[in-house]
Parts: sequence; C-alpha cells; structure tokens
Amino acid sequence: MTARGEHDAYLMAARAVSTLTVEQVVEAITRADLVSESALDAVFTELGTRLATVGSNDLIQGLLESGLLTPFQADMTRMGRAGELVISQYVLLSRIGEGAMGTVYKAMHRRMKRVVALKTLRQQVGGDKSQFLQRFFREIEAAARLNHPNAVAAYDAGEYELGHFLVMEFVDGLDLRRHVEQTGPMTVQDAVSSILQVAEALEYAHVRGIVHRDIKPANLLRDEAGVVKLADLGLVRLNATADVNESASLTQAGTSMGTVDYMSPEQAMDASLVDHRADIYSLGVTLFWCLTGRPMYDGPTLMARLLAHRQNPIPSLREIRSDVPEKLDDLFRRMVAKSPDDRPDSAADVADELRSLEQAVERKTTDWNPAEMTVVLVEPSRLQVAVVKQYLGELGIDDVHICRNAAETLAMLTQLRPRIVVTSYQLTDGSGVEFAQRVRDDMRWSLVPIVLMTGTELPKSVIDLVESATALKLIFKPFPRETLETAMKEALRESHGVDARLSGLERLDVLIVDDSSVARRKMQQVLSEIGFERFTHAADGTEAIDCLMGKSFDLVVTDYNMPKMNGYALVRYIRKESNQIDVPVIMCTTEYDPSRLAEVYQLGVSAICNKSFEPELVRNIIARLFM
Repeated sequence: MTARGEHDAYLMAARAVSTLTVEQVVEAITRADLVSESALDAVFTELGTRLATVGSNDLIQGLLESGLLTPFQADMTRMGRAGELVISQYVLLSRIGEGAMGTVYKAMHRRMKRVVALKTLRQQVGGDKSQFLQRFFREIEAAARLNHPNAVAAYDAGEYELGHFLVMEFVDGLDLRRHVEQTGPMTVQDAVSSILQVAEALEYAHVRGIVHRDIKPANLLRDEAGVVKLADLGLVRLNATADVNESASLTQAGTSMGTVDYMSPEQAMDASLVDHRADIYSLGVTLFWCLTGRPMYDGPTLMARLLAHRQNPIPSLREIRSDVPEKLDDLFRRMVAKSPDDRPDSAADVADELRSLEQAVERKTTDWNPAEMTVVLVEPSRLQVAVVKQYLGELGIDDVHICRNAAETLAMLTQLRPRIVVTSYQLTDGSGVEFAQRVRDDMRWSLVPIVLMTGTELPKSVIDLVESATALKLIFKPFPRETLETAMKEALRESHGVDARLSGLERLDVLIVDDSSVARRKMQQVLSEIGFERFTHAADGTEAIDCLMGKSFDLVVTDYNMPKMNGYALVRYIRKESNQIDVPVIMCTTEYDPSRLAEVYQLGVSAICNKSFEPELVRNIIARLFM
C-alpha cells in the first residue's frame, strides 16, 4: 500500500498533553518493546542535563526527537495506547489510511526489519458470519494467489486480540489518483507505461480465475521508479463458479460510492455476474483519468453517472489531447465499449497493443514532435520574446516557458526537463555561452539541445567554440522562422546522435544496488537500452561490498535508502576503503534537500539521479562519464 502521511484522526486526538506519569509511559513502551532499556537510559540522561525534572511529555518528546518513536507512536503513547502499536510480530510506524473494511498501517517486522503495509479489519464488524469478514478472507486468499511484479505482494495474515490482519508489500509512492491530482495529467508515455503494467497484472490474475472488480486510480500504486502495482482485492471474485448469492452480498457490503466512476455498465446492473471484461472497462476509464485528470463522465448524482456509463457517447481522447496517438484512442474506445462483447477479448490483448504503442511513443520522443515539445526561452527582451514565441506557436509548439536570465533558468531546470533551450547571447547575468556551459556542466542537463541567438558580431573564438560543441547551435538576429526551426532540429538530432558514439559500453561491468528487485530491473532495462550488457545485482549495501571485494566494476548504480546499509555508507566505503576508489557511482534518491545532496557529492558521488531513473537523464549522465 502507499504512504499517505501521518496527520490523521489519531494525530488530531493526540494534541492534548499526556496525563500519564513517567512510570506509566516507561511501563507502556517497555511492555510493548518499542524502546530498549539502554536507549531509555540514554534519553533520560540527555533530558537530565537540560531539565530539572522530567515529565511524561518531556520523555515522549525526547524519544521522538531521538528517533526512537515515530510521530504516530508518540501520539499513541500520549493517549495511553502504546500497547496497540504491536500486532503479532509487527510494530506499527504510522497510519497510512482507512478504507471500507479497515485501517492500513505502515509497520515493520521485528526480526526481519522489513517495512510492510498492515491492514486490519474494522473492529465493529468482527463476527465470524460478518460479510466484511468473508470479504476480508476473500482478499487474503486472492492476495496469496497473486505473485506478480505489478501486484502488491501478500506476506502474512493472522488473527490478534482485536481482530484479523493482512500484511502486504509497502509501496513508497502515490496511487494514480493522487499522482495525477498533485502533478497533473500524465504524459502519453507515462500513461501507457502505467496502464500496461496494470494490464500485465490483470492478465496474470484473469488466467488464475481472479476478477478484480474495483480497478480505479486509487487502487493502483506507483513508486518513485514508475513501477505500478495493483492493490485492494476487497471486491475480487476468485473464479467463475463462485456462489452468486455470496458474491453479490460481498459486493453490496463493500462497494463504495467512488467506484461508480470506473464501473462497467454490466457491473452496475449485477456485479455478481461480471467477468474479466469488466476489469478491462475500468482500466480504460482509468487511462482516461491518467491522460485528462478528470472522470470519463460527470453527473450531479450517483444515478446520473451510472446512466452515463450505460448511455452517453464514448469521448475521444484525441479531442481532449492532440498528442494522443490515434491507435491509443482507438484502443481506449474499445476498452470502454458499452457491451463486453465489443471490448478486447483479454487483458493479454490489451497489454500487447499497449506494448506496441509504448515502443512507438518512445521512438516518437526522439523525433521532431512539436505537440509534445517543451521549450525554455531565455530572453531579457520582451519584444524578442514575443517574436520567438510566435515562431514557436507557428511551428506547433505551445509549451513554452519564459525566463529572463541564466539564474532564473537554472532554477527552473531543477523542476522542469525541457526538450530544448532557446537562449539569447546577451543575458543580464553573463553571456549565453557561459550559460550554456553552466548547463552542460550539470550532468542532469548535459545533453539538452541549446539554440543560441545573437544580434551582435561574436569573436571567432566564440563561434568556433559553439560550432565544435554538441547540440549547440548559433543563429543571428533577425532571423526567419525557418532558421529557428532548422537550428532546433539540428540540435535535437545531434543530441540523440550521441547514442551512436557511446560504443564499448557492452564490455563494461555494472553493479546495481537496490533493495527493490523491481527497481533493479528498471535500472537494468534503462542501462541496457543505452548499451550496457553486463550486470551484477545486490539487494543492499552490505551485499554490494561483498561483490566489490570479489570483482572489479566499471560503474556502480546505488539506491540511497536501504535497510541494512544505505547508499551513503556504501559510497563512503567505496571512496575510502575499497580498492575501486575511482569507479563512477550514480546515486538514486528522492532527496531534494541541498544540504543533504551536498553531503553526498562531498563523498565523491559522480552523479545524482532521481528514483524514476528517466532514460533521457541517465543517457546524459552516461555520456558525460564515458565519452
């Protein structure tokens, strides 16, 4: 399950100051084995040096500041509920969210130190004959059957004094609903990739007699690496011969109002009789959400939206977004056909078409494609901005971001990854050549194509420097639109031509370090596309050290956050203790704090990359490291 923060109803209730005594707090947390006696003694010693007397609130705050309790655990302790923080072998760390059946927590297995998502059944529905309990057992059984990289894995299930629980894989990211709400509609490439991964999971499930029946963005979890996982099997139907009455009662017990926006017409009529094609319909509606950021049909009431799915015309994605390929729009319209017989026969067929589309979209991004192009225009003159922006509009480029100087542009580049930069030579904080050099010095943007505009004569040395640079083109003002178009196309072509010069990578040995096997596969896939062929995987920093002691590597790509030894400690070992102190190291991290990043760079990291491991960014880094 995905993390949703720790500010929930428990935190609101815990605003009040604890009325427990110090002795009661100590007894509660030691009985729950949350903090060791030695750690407690250390906190008491620290507090004693600052306070004349230590109260229960002082102690809880000290434990929180020392990292011995999470904010959620501290608030539960203040409320006298520390004993509820332990369920079987799991310690609750935070509360992720709440659904129709129960509450989901972020937790950790005591012995394995593995972070998991733990789902508990609502206490008020605890009877053995409860429909909710039947549904919960159904979810447990279905989760156990699904062993697929794009389905949330089930680790454990059991019963404790307050009810039943299910332990699942913890996905550190956002569900697709919140992802789109926070970042806006996806690119076509991201949407196709995300829906393809779900289609592959559904293909696996359907072959095993599992129909999900609740496919929607909120049930699809996306981590920082872009891996999407199918979750929440509460409405699952396990096989085609399931008892109809039982299935109907379970559906009635669990269907939520929000589901109706993604529900197939036949499921709205009789949910107990749907087959795998209902999942295909819901997946198509989810694709619509990913690309548009809105439901496929609007309506003031539940009934109005239900009727819309049955009666309203199917919308066209291309009418909303011109960058959607016709083949994707056609597939979408077939997926959401009113009749199940008019939809693709299987999720496997959907996956095959999406796979072909994904390859076509990836190829398309390397070509001249104005509709999908993001341009940063750096120009202090408002008049020149108007002229160039008009030219870009005539070329079909509407996504243009304006900056007035180099500093403003460099700040924007940290948030935006443009396809090309068009800059004036005359900037208020330096020359355009100096700005281009600053861009090239940062590996994240080292191959971003740049068109340099000048209205003055330049020294021959500057002209020679520009002409010798890769993907850097010079044009003289005033210029016609055709000159700008030609320069942009040449700069783009040279940028992508770098791939051809990255020869010999297939002979280099790469060590990939990440505790997520899915993330390791994603890294290998991206690096393989660039030209690497020889890979060694390690699940943690300690395992990576064993690999480094037994073999020499030409490149190390490592995660930052890992349970046993994190990436920071691994890089410190490589640079200070190993016999491969000069090996290039790329670190993947979601950390954006400049001070923390500075610490990593001081260790000698060659480059820092985000966890999504975007192919274009990685290609830029590899080009700088090995050309």
